[in-house]
Amino acid sequence: MVRVRGALSLGRRNVLLRNALSLTVLQGSTYLIPLVLTPYLARVLGVEQFGMLGIATSIILNLTTFTDWGFSLSATREVAQNRSDPVELRNIFWNTLAAKGMLSLASFIALIAIIAYLGLSSPLSWIILAGGPQVLGNVVGVNWFLLGIEAAPSMVVGALIGRLSVIPLTLYFVHSPRDTILAAAIAASGPVLSAAIALPIALRMRPLMPVFFTFGGAWRQLRGGWHIFLANAGALLYTQLNVIVVGAFAGPVQAGLLFGAQKLAGACKSVMGPLGAAAYPRLSSLVPKQPGEAIRLAMRILAFQGAITLGLFLFLLVAAPYLVRLFLGAGYEGAVPAVRWLSGTVFVIGISNVLGLQIMLPFGMKQLFMRILTTSGMFNVISIGPLSYYFGATGAAISVLITEGIVTTLMAVALWDAGILSKEPPQPMGYEKIRGQVAPTTGVFLMRPPDDSRRGSGFAAALMAVALVMGGTGLVAAAAVAIVSVIPLATSMERWDFK
Repeated sequence: MVRVRGALSLGRRNVLLRNALSLTVLQGSTYLIPLVLTPYLARVLGVEQFGMLGIATSIILNLTTFTDWGFSLSATREVAQNRSDPVELRNIFWNTLAAKGMLSLASFIALIAIIAYLGLSSPLSWIILAGGPQVLGNVVGVNWFLLGIEAAPSMVVGALIGRLSVIPLTLYFVHSPRDTILAAAIAASGPVLSAAIALPIALRMRPLMPVFFTFGGAWRQLRGGWHIFLANAGALLYTQLNVIVVGAFAGPVQAGLLFGAQKLAGACKSVMGPLGAAAYPRLSSLVPKQPGEAIRLAMRILAFQGAITLGLFLFLLVAAPYLVRLFLGAGYEGAVPAVRWLSGTVFVIGISNVLGLQIMLPFGMKQLFMRILTTSGMFNVISIGPLSYYFGATGAAISVLITEGIVTTLMAVALWDAGILSKEPPQPMGYEKIRGQVAPTTGVFLMRPPDDSRRGSGFAAALMAVALVMGGTGLVAAAAVAIVSVIPLATSMERWDFK
């Protein structure tokens, strides 16, 4: 019996390792493509057209996030918990796709409204229209399903083909600022191709036919992911809206500088994706049965990811002038301060990613997670306009760093108060006292897990303390920025006409 259990445990670890390695390869492509394409596009398009491409890309990504809704986490969790039940898997699969189809109609209406507002005479309208198929690729994509059944290697195949196909097409067709529309269209073709490959793979791996869905089932999927969508929407308030706001307040050149700085910082942040994506299904399945083991795994991830992102933060901070010159080229020197401010977000997000996605969500703290991101996002909405107006791309980067610090601080405080991180957690009034379990009524972890679940977590706690110091500094700065942000902007503010 002991040998059988040991073999099963080893098998689970091997699956997790295989998925993590596969997703590392995929994330490596996410790192490789910006390394190749961003320097090329920044040079051939010029700062202004590069900024226009950044604004259009941000708009499309907002629509993509809307159609994703949160299924990449909520549906993945459902699939992971029901992967041995073929009937339930089929229901989850088709009801989720039906829900995404419903959301795509709203995205299409929003896209038409944006283009109608800008007018067909605006070059930005055509750039947005060219990038629109990316939304379709996200709607029919089934990577969430393949991750749920822990078939990451199969998912990676289609994703890699789609992503890598963008490189030669861009290098062949895009040569000047006049080719910005082509650049957007080529970028959108990658997700469409990936989805076209992944869908047949999913259909072969599980008996998902015939097609069957109901409006009630689709509505249940929407309700199951709404909290994650609201959290993602809150995150959008300090991620994908930044380039758009900078373009509106400071012009396309500053938008181009921020877009380039975000690409450079994003390349460093990409190291966080593989381990988190591979660990989330495992943590979701561990929490109901072995919460102590889930905490141990999460703390190991926190220590590992925190150490890596701390090193990347210091590297990016020191090497920013050289990296901007190498990565973006001449004319982007103004992006150096923005890169330095954004370098802090690499480490802070490395901590909050584990606290939020790997601990709060699996332990049922969905609404609190949503409120933290939404509240923090609202701060960024208030502060980024004035800071962008007065300081351009650098001001926007300052606002983003402060916001990320607030997110990390609030998450750590919430987990400590819930008793997940504290050594002697309080007993909340009115809650059932269940040691090391999940409360069946709320889904929130109420009592600390067994003491041995904290072994080896000292280094992770130290890293989190550093992040909290940065977050606390951000809270102090936030108060000052909030005061400045309520000052009315001068009526003579120079606005960039999107039309």
